[in-house]
Amino acid sequence: MRCVLRVEGTPLSQGIADSLTSQTLKSICTNLTLSPRKAYGKYVKLTAMEFPRWLLPAIGAGIVLLSLILCGLIASRLLLAPPAVEDPQPPPTSADPPTQSPQDAVAATLAALTAQAPTAPPSSTPRPEPSGRIVYTCQLSGQSDLNQICLMNADGSGFRRLTTADSADHLYPTFAPDGSSILYTSNVTGDYDLYALNLAGGSAERMTTFGDAYAPAVSPDGSQIVFTRADGETSSLWLMNRDGSNARFLVGQAWDAAWSPDGTRILHASDRTGEIQLFILTLADLTLQQVTDQPGLRGRNDWSPDGQTLATYIGEPWNREIWLFDAAGGPGRQITNGGNNLAPGYSLDGHWIVITAYYDLYRDDNGCEIYLIRPDGSDLRRLTENDYCDWQPSWGP
Repeated sequence: MRCVLRVEGTPLSQGIADSLTSQTLKSICTNLTLSPRKAYGKYVKLTAMEFPRWLLPAIGAGIVLLSLILCGLIASRLLLAPPAVEDPQPPPTSADPPTQSPQDAVAATLAALTAQAPTAPPSSTPRPEPSGRIVYTCQLSGQSDLNQICLMNADGSGFRRLTTADSADHLYPTFAPDGSSILYTSNVTGDYDLYALNLAGGSAERMTTFGDAYAPAVSPDGSQIVFTRADGETSSLWLMNRDGSNARFLVGQAWDAAWSPDGTRILHASDRTGEIQLFILTLADLTLQQVTDQPGLRGRNDWSPDGQTLATYIGEPWNREIWLFDAAGGPGRQITNGGNNLAPGYSLDGHWIVITAYYDLYRDDNGCEIYLIRPDGSDLRRLTENDYCDWQPSWGP
């Protein structure tokens, strides 16, 4: 007998034929008690003398069912398999920059913008504390005609008495620009003349001998001294060399002189137009410029270190206030309110003004003390606290 199986060349039949091996054919033919004639190929013939025809459809259906089961198993394995794990990447090199996620990129951009943004300034900048020294008139004896010259640090510490003649009067102290000496007025010889005292030691040097010399002020370059001559009836400004030589008249009806920071002009008080006002004298041509038009001015005044502002005091006795004016002229502004304030003087850095005032002992004749205030009127500080009068302060290095 021959076992013959012909698989037609339809796509389905070809797929079944391709899946048959010689072992499969052998198994089929053995079950049919047949032997394979050909084990390989797309088309296989099996011939049987006694082969039931009804068995052929059953075998074909079984083969199709088996194929479908195998395909289902394969598909389910693919669907249920865990996701593939990527191979770990080697660390990036300078030639192979790392990739960033969108979130990382945004974070990096924000960080870069923050780093480039300018740092915000502090909410408040600390203002300088007072520095340098202050020389002033101190009424140690309690008598108004027996004053002395005293010195202290700008914070009120380091008190030092400079003059020693208890029976003489000493007034109007001021620093030389280099801070090495003090100039002042004294009647230690009978007349009021100008003296210079070296702070490193030694006796005072008499600078004038003609009397009635008051309120000296040394030029910024240290070469000249301007001062007031007053005989009780008239007052005028005079100029002389630093050593006291070549004293000469400068301008009449004037007192309380202060040098401009550049040494080319002299601020002073005068009643030459009727009421007392502040004037500026230009030394090059001796021209005068009135810079205030304010009732009640007194005299004692000072320039700010930058030359832009003038300080003076205004008002009737016991009601005097500190005022600031533009050096070019114009209305001023009041920076104190009460306390009977007098004789302002700028610190060397311009951040403070030293004054005489009666804040704590108002209307007490011996209640005048030395205070500090800022040019904006804030931070009032008391420096002296005595049972006698401290007045006429002047700031120096």
